[in-house]
Amino acid sequence: MARSGSCSVPESVPQPGEHPPRRCRSDTSTPPTRWRDHRKASLMLKGFRDFIAQGNVIDLAVAVIIGAAFSPIVKAVTNVLLNIIGAVVGSPNFDSLGAFSINGSDPIQPGTILTAVVNFLLVAAAIYFCVVVPMNKLKERTRKAQEIEAADEVPAPSETELLVQIRDLLADRK
Repeated sequence: MARSGSCSVPESVPQPGEHPPRRCRSDTSTPPTRWRDHRKASLMLKGFRDFIAQGNVIDLAVAVIIGAAFSPIVKAVTNVLLNIIGAVVGSPNFDSLGAFSINGSDPIQPGTILTAVVNFLLVAAAIYFCVVVPMNKLKERTRKAQEIEAADEVPAPSETELLVQIRDLLADRK
């Protein structure tokens, strides 16, 4: 330990779990809370690193990226379906349906809610038929293939069965 005036200052850095070194009141170069703040920040970063390293967060990040890349496909399918609805009904949206105004104000259009619901249902249908159904069929095919492979495999004889076979072979030699 080095001596500086009447205060003692350790030369080594404290290990995790140890208290920070005592400082003299006249020594203002390092405030006493600095060690605690550094430790809190270190623990916070460790917790964040552990959180990010979890599989769920990485899976979610991949899902968001794939969802963003898949968005134009869903938008195109939705536009095609809205154009078909527009050809049948006369307009691809229902914004002006039930429009009214109060005391000459801007028109209030409750049909926008109906348009949003139709858009949601079209997007959900596009995702279901373009992603969910093909993935379920793919899972079913791979599951059936694994079941067929498992059924075709002959189970390996147990250790007892092998010993019995060896005994019988040795008995036949005599």
